[in-house]
Amino acid sequence: MNKKAYILLGALALSLFTHAQALCLSNQFTCSNGICIPALFQCDRYNHCGDSSDEVLCVCYEGEVRLLGGAMAAQGTVELCAKNQWDTICSQLWTTSDAKVVCRQLGYNASYPVYNSYYGSGSSSYSWINVAGGCVGNETRILFCRRGLSNTCTSSQLAGVRCSNPYCPSPNFQCANGHCVNYNWRCDGYDDCKDNSDEYGCSCLRGEVKLVGGTFPAEGTVEVCDDNMWGTVCDTLWTSNDAKVVCKQLGYTSASVPLYNSFFGSGKAEITWSDVGGCRGSESSIISCRFTTPVDCNNSSFAGVRCFDCSSSGYFYCKNEHCITAAYHCDGADDCGDGSDELGCSISSSQVANTIGGVGAGVAIIVAMGCIFL
Repeated sequence: MNKKAYILLGALALSLFTHAQALCLSNQFTCSNGICIPALFQCDRYNHCGDSSDEVLCVCYEGEVRLLGGAMAAQGTVELCAKNQWDTICSQLWTTSDAKVVCRQLGYNASYPVYNSYYGSGSSSYSWINVAGGCVGNETRILFCRRGLSNTCTSSQLAGVRCSNPYCPSPNFQCANGHCVNYNWRCDGYDDCKDNSDEYGCSCLRGEVKLVGGTFPAEGTVEVCDDNMWGTVCDTLWTSNDAKVVCKQLGYTSASVPLYNSFFGSGKAEITWSDVGGCRGSESSIISCRFTTPVDCNNSSFAGVRCFDCSSSGYFYCKNEHCITAAYHCDGADDCGDGSDELGCSISSSQVANTIGGVGAGVAIIVAMGCIFL
């Protein structure tokens, strides 16, 4: 291929990528692979793109709150992370309910609102104003309050807060520094506390998946890590979409087969999860699917998965649906557990070995076309 052809191909590729970007709306984020996702999904700790491009170069994580300019950590101008940037809040409609939500999110039990950039103008070039009443006061995060972009707020009109009495109401997690974070953020691989205390003593990371009990690494009973514990999945609503997500998360994309009734055993997990509504199949992690704790699942009802095609070369598919290495077919041993790998075998390799061994002092002389027994 000549140089001109390479240039033309490069231009075409660039045109296709630009076209893919153009397909995304203004309120969407364009992934590196061309997929469009809601802009709010950028930098929210989940790999929605499938290539992690929505979770790189993150200035902050969606919904985070920080206080700047105060003499102590519990006071300052409020800044909120939205769409991967820090925004200040206009104090025109700032209320005690708003301040209460901010302090609760940061792990404090008492709050007092302050106005007119009392602690300075912060570091953000954007300002938000609470609209239609802002926070009710029972929200767990300021991001859940109604808000809109202000066109009239100035750097001398920003909202602040003074918090006190560190306290983490259930189900939050209290950091060693007194801050309070969402309990689901414990052992998720991120330093949400800013002192790393939410990542101490973790036996597994939230959302991790492993397969146990299988003959091959790519098959087994599914175990999912959540709340710093490994949990099995009840198979009541287990589907091919769920299996597909598990295999994809583990890096297997060629095949996925859901298996039921503790096919690979009951595992060693501490708790059992059951999906309600389950996976759509497009998720990058099984933890992104909806889960709850079942009340009627027993250790003979756990979900499993096989992330490869057992009918392909190199494997033998047993009648009981187990999979073994093709070399074990007709070897004289019941590797399948149901004898199906020894059916229709004229003579097994072990039988040949036994025959040779029974000759006594006989010797097998190997020649070019086979064996001569003496």
